[in-house]
Amino acid sequence: MRLCVTILFLLFLSCTHAQNFIKVDALVINYPNRFSKTTDLSQLINRDFKTDSNKVRAIYTWMINNIGYSYEDTLIYDKMYANYNDDHIKPVANFALKRGTTICAGYACLFKQLCSEVNVECYYVSGYARNYFDSLLTDNEPMHAWNIVVLDNKKHFVDATWGASTYDNVGKFKRDPTYFYFLT
Repeated sequence: MRLCVTILFLLFLSCTHAQNFIKVDALVINYPNRFSKTTDLSQLINRDFKTDSNKVRAIYTWMINNIGYSYEDTLIYDKMYANYNDDHIKPVANFALKRGTTICAGYACLFKQLCSEVNVECYYVSGYARNYFDSLLTDNEPMHAWNIVVLDNKKHFVDATWGASTYDNVGKFKRDPTYFYFLT
Protein backbone atom coordinates (compact mmCIF):
# COMPACT_ATOMS: atom_id res chain seq x y z
CA MET A 1 0.00 0.00 0.00
CA ARG A 2 2.80 2.42 0.89
CA LEU A 3 4.49 1.70 -2.42
CA CYS A 4 1.24 2.47 -4.24
CA VAL A 5 0.81 5.76 -2.37
CA THR A 6 4.45 6.68 -3.03
CA ILE A 7 4.09 5.99 -6.74
CA LEU A 8 0.89 8.02 -6.93
CA PHE A 9 2.55 10.89 -5.09
CA LEU A 10 5.52 10.85 -7.48
CA LEU A 11 3.16 10.77 -10.45
CA PHE A 12 1.29 13.73 -8.99
CA LEU A 13 4.54 15.69 -8.60
CA SER A 14 5.53 14.80 -12.14
CA CYS A 15 2.16 15.90 -13.53
CA THR A 16 2.22 19.11 -11.52
CA HIS A 17 5.66 19.92 -12.92
CA ALA A 18 4.44 19.22 -16.46
CA GLN A 19 1.35 21.36 -15.91
CA ASN A 20 3.59 24.27 -14.93
CA PHE A 21 5.37 23.92 -18.26
CA ILE A 22 2.03 23.74 -20.07
CA LYS A 23 1.23 27.17 -18.64
CA VAL A 24 4.68 28.48 -19.58
CA ASP A 25 4.37 27.15 -23.13
CA ALA A 26 0.87 28.60 -23.56
CA LEU A 27 2.03 32.06 -22.49
CA VAL A 28 5.24 32.08 -24.52
CA ILE A 29 3.49 30.97 -27.71
CA ASN A 30 1.71 34.35 -27.63
CA TYR A 31 4.95 36.36 -27.45
CA PRO A 32 5.94 38.25 -30.61
CA ASN A 33 7.87 36.09 -33.05
CA ARG A 34 10.56 38.72 -33.64
CA PHE A 35 12.64 40.90 -31.33
CA SER A 36 15.37 43.37 -32.26
CA LYS A 37 17.55 42.52 -29.25
CA THR A 38 17.78 39.82 -26.63
CA THR A 39 16.99 42.16 -23.75
CA ASP A 40 13.49 42.75 -25.16
CA LEU A 41 12.72 39.03 -24.94
CA SER A 42 14.48 38.47 -21.62
CA GLN A 43 12.53 41.33 -20.01
CA LEU A 44 9.25 39.62 -20.95
CA ILE A 45 10.49 36.33 -19.55
CA ASN A 46 11.63 37.96 -16.30
CA ARG A 47 8.27 39.73 -16.02
CA ASP A 48 6.21 36.58 -16.57
CA PHE A 49 8.22 33.87 -14.78
CA LYS A 50 9.88 33.66 -11.40
CA THR A 51 11.51 30.22 -11.24
CA ASP A 52 14.68 29.33 -13.12
CA SER A 53 13.12 26.21 -14.61
CA ASN A 54 10.17 28.20 -15.98
CA LYS A 55 12.52 30.84 -17.41
CA VAL A 56 14.62 28.18 -19.13
CA ARG A 57 11.49 26.52 -20.48
CA ALA A 58 10.24 29.89 -21.77
CA ILE A 59 13.52 30.51 -23.61
CA TYR A 60 13.51 27.03 -25.13
CA THR A 61 9.84 27.21 -26.15
CA TRP A 62 10.24 30.60 -27.77
CA MET A 63 13.38 29.54 -29.65
CA ILE A 64 12.09 26.25 -31.03
CA ASN A 65 8.98 27.97 -32.30
CA ASN A 66 10.57 31.12 -33.76
CA ILE A 67 14.15 30.49 -34.85
CA GLY A 68 14.75 28.45 -37.99
CA TYR A 69 17.81 26.51 -39.06
CA SER A 70 19.52 27.67 -42.24
CA TYR A 71 22.48 26.02 -43.94
CA GLU A 72 22.83 29.25 -45.92
CA ASP A 73 23.84 30.99 -42.69
CA THR A 74 26.92 28.76 -42.35
CA LEU A 75 29.22 31.06 -44.33
CA ILE A 76 28.09 34.10 -42.36
CA TYR A 77 28.73 32.36 -39.07
CA ASP A 78 32.06 30.93 -40.20
CA LYS A 79 33.30 34.51 -40.54
CA MET A 80 31.82 35.50 -37.18
CA TYR A 81 33.42 32.52 -35.42
CA ALA A 82 36.97 33.12 -36.55
CA ASN A 83 38.86 33.43 -33.24
CA TYR A 84 35.62 32.68 -31.36
CA ASN A 85 35.45 33.44 -27.63
CA ASP A 86 32.88 34.44 -25.01
CA ASP A 87 32.85 38.03 -26.27
CA HIS A 88 31.06 36.76 -29.38
CA ILE A 89 28.04 35.39 -27.49
CA LYS A 90 25.98 38.60 -27.35
CA PRO A 91 26.60 39.85 -30.92
CA VAL A 92 25.95 36.40 -32.38
CA ALA A 93 22.82 36.01 -30.24
CA ASN A 94 21.41 39.34 -31.42
CA PHE A 95 22.34 38.55 -35.03
CA ALA A 96 20.48 35.22 -34.87
CA LEU A 97 17.51 36.85 -33.14
CA LYS A 98 17.18 39.55 -35.81
CA ARG A 99 17.59 37.14 -38.74
CA GLY A 100 15.23 34.55 -37.33
CA THR A 101 17.51 31.83 -38.71
CA THR A 102 20.84 30.47 -37.62
CA ILE A 103 22.98 27.37 -37.32
CA CYS A 104 23.62 25.38 -34.14
CA ALA A 105 26.25 27.80 -32.83
CA GLY A 106 23.79 30.68 -33.17
CA TYR A 107 21.12 28.71 -31.30
CA ALA A 108 23.61 27.96 -28.51
CA CYS A 109 24.77 31.60 -28.30
CA LEU A 110 21.20 32.89 -28.23
CA PHE A 111 20.19 30.39 -25.55
CA LYS A 112 23.23 31.25 -23.42
CA GLN A 113 22.71 35.00 -23.78
CA LEU A 114 19.04 34.80 -22.83
CA CYS A 115 19.86 32.61 -19.82
CA SER A 116 22.47 35.14 -18.74
CA GLU A 117 19.91 37.95 -18.97
CA VAL A 118 17.38 36.06 -16.83
CA ASN A 119 20.12 35.10 -14.31
CA VAL A 120 20.28 31.38 -15.01
CA GLU A 121 23.67 29.66 -15.13
CA CYS A 122 24.29 28.34 -18.64
CA TYR A 123 27.25 27.17 -20.70
CA TYR A 124 27.97 27.08 -24.43
CA VAL A 125 29.27 23.65 -25.48
CA SER A 126 30.69 22.56 -28.80
CA GLY A 127 31.62 19.08 -29.81
CA TYR A 128 30.57 16.09 -31.85
CA ALA A 129 27.01 15.07 -32.49
CA ARG A 130 26.88 11.37 -33.19
CA ASN A 131 23.55 11.00 -34.87
CA TYR A 132 24.43 8.61 -37.70
CA PHE A 133 26.99 5.84 -38.15
CA ASP A 134 29.37 7.70 -40.51
CA SER A 135 29.83 10.44 -37.91
CA LEU A 136 31.47 7.87 -35.62
CA LEU A 137 34.33 7.48 -38.09
CA THR A 138 35.38 11.13 -38.29
CA ASP A 139 37.80 13.05 -36.15
CA ASN A 140 37.29 16.51 -37.66
CA GLU A 141 36.73 19.75 -35.80
CA PRO A 142 33.70 19.89 -33.49
CA MET A 143 30.62 20.26 -35.65
CA HIS A 144 27.74 20.94 -33.29
CA ALA A 145 26.93 23.31 -30.43
CA TRP A 146 24.41 23.10 -27.61
CA ASN A 147 24.06 24.23 -23.99
CA ILE A 148 24.33 23.02 -20.44
CA VAL A 149 22.01 24.76 -18.00
CA VAL A 150 22.22 24.51 -14.19
CA LEU A 151 18.93 24.16 -12.30
CA ASP A 152 18.82 23.31 -8.60
CA ASN A 153 22.58 22.60 -8.70
CA LYS A 154 22.09 19.94 -11.40
CA LYS A 155 23.43 20.20 -14.92
CA HIS A 156 21.15 19.44 -17.87
CA PHE A 157 21.75 19.39 -21.60
CA VAL A 158 19.58 21.61 -23.78
CA ASP A 159 19.73 21.52 -27.57
CA ALA A 160 17.38 24.09 -29.09
CA THR A 161 18.74 23.37 -32.58
CA TRP A 162 17.53 19.80 -32.57
CA GLY A 163 14.45 20.84 -30.61
CA ALA A 164 13.38 23.23 -33.36
CA SER A 165 13.74 21.19 -36.47
CA THR A 166 13.67 18.16 -38.55
CA TYR A 167 14.39 17.87 -42.24
CA ASP A 168 12.10 16.91 -45.08
CA ASN A 169 13.10 14.29 -47.64
CA VAL A 170 15.21 16.81 -49.62
CA GLY A 171 17.17 18.13 -46.63
CA LYS A 172 15.28 21.39 -46.10
CA PHE A 173 14.50 22.76 -42.64
CA LYS A 174 11.04 21.84 -41.46
CA ARG A 175 9.77 23.32 -38.21
CA ASP A 176 8.92 20.42 -35.96
CA PRO A 177 9.26 21.58 -32.33
CA THR A 178 10.00 18.90 -29.76
CA TYR A 179 10.84 18.93 -26.06
CA PHE A 180 12.91 15.75 -26.33
CA TYR A 181 16.11 17.82 -26.19
CA PHE A 182 14.99 19.97 -23.25
CA LEU A 183 16.75 19.17 -19.96
CA THR A 184 18.06 15.84 -21.21
